[in-house]
Amino acid sequence: MPFLGKQPTSIPLTTSDLADDIISLAKMAGGTDGNIITYDASGNPAVVATGNDGQVLTSTGAGSPPAFETLSSTIDHFRVKKTSTVNPSNNTMVKVTFQTEEYDTTSEFDLSNDKFIPANGDIWWLTAQLNISGESHDLQAARCRLTKNGSSIHDVYCDTWDVDSNIMSPILNHIITGNGSDYYEVYGLAYKPSGTPEIQSNSYFQGIKLA
Repeated sequence: MPFLGKQPTSIPLTTSDLADDIISLAKMAGGTDGNIITYDASGNPAVVATGNDGQVLTSTGAGSPPAFETLSSTIDHFRVKKTSTVNPSNNTMVKVTFQTEEYDTTSEFDLSNDKFIPANGDIWWLTAQLNISGESHDLQAARCRLTKNGSSIHDVYCDTWDVDSNIMSPILNHIITGNGSDYYEVYGLAYKPSGTPEIQSNSYFQGIKLA
């Protein structure tokens, strides 16, 4: 009579009855090429079905075995822009409003309040450009500001104190990490000795999710 161990036993075998490494791969039950052994929600052995070429193994959460899935080819991003020109008070920081949402793959830009509110843990590269003009070629300074929850976190300046200009385009770039509630806004400022400057309609605010 075949048996495991040194002699027959009348009680069920335990792991102590088997020497380490005694079961070879050749003694395991056959399976499907490409399958991966795992455990199900009950702690029992299970297999992950073979995926397709180019797919990656991803977690499907607690209580569920991993699975082969195709990575998304879409890069999450948003872009909003102005479609109307505004005349801010001279030498005064004002919030920039945007009228058109060209892209928003994650639906995290609130166009009604001109706020970007990234999800918890998401890392974004934000860019804003303000095209500011002044009549009579007397525009002397312009500023583009990024704020977090109403407080400045990054400023970009343009100035031509020695040579008057008719247009300036400060551009800022900043990397941020969202927490699901922090919000980001764009502000602008222009200075000219006389008259009122303009924030032109081709100004924009955009972002690309890095991770």
